Amino acid sequence: MVMSGRREESALGLQGHPETEWLLPTEALSRFRLPDGTSFDQTRQPQRQVRYGFQVGSLNLLIKPRAASEVIAMVPVAAIPNSAPWLLGMINLRSNLVPVFDLAMICALERRHAGRGQWILVLDKGESAVAVLIDAQPVALSRLTPLAHLPSMPTALRSAVAGGFQVEQDVWFEFDHQAFFLSLKDSMANAAR
Repeated sequence: MVMSGRREESALGLQGHPETEWLLPTEALSRFRLPDGTSFDQTRQPQRQVRYGFQVGSLNLLIKPRAASEVIAMVPVAAIPNSAPWLLGMINLRSNLVPVFDLAMICALERRHAGRGQWILVLDKGESAVAVLIDAQPVALSRLTPLAHLPSMPTALRSAVAGGFQVEQDVWFEFDHQAFFLSLKDSMANAAR
């Protein structure tokens, strides 16, 4: 049965009742009461943030928070003629060409394992994606203690490391891959002039 206008309101019992009138937002928010026997626990410890880190030679680097990343097994890399030796070439990742860099070579580090890395870490997506060779799969880290002073690091990384953390006996550097690759691009452009 279709009702219209006032007959519908009166049939639903809505006409002229104060409980159906709109409240001011501050009044609506202050009306909330916890049911009897419940309490709001403000003593609960905040959950520890999990970060992911990867290793290149003797260097431990943290992936930027909320950065898209994925690890793929080593695949053939198409070389780019006349490029720097640390730019290994390109890979085709879901129809996107992704440059692959040897971060150990850029930073003049020896690899922990003989030969090149076994894994490729892809950072970001689409046209912004870049990849680096890594020595092992990334690890999840949760108990990060901020360092007051950063230890020495490769010169090539200085502009891309904002801080560091201690996890047990290891130091992990906060790696801003976007700043690093922009700096690398700028230095290549200056060298070409």
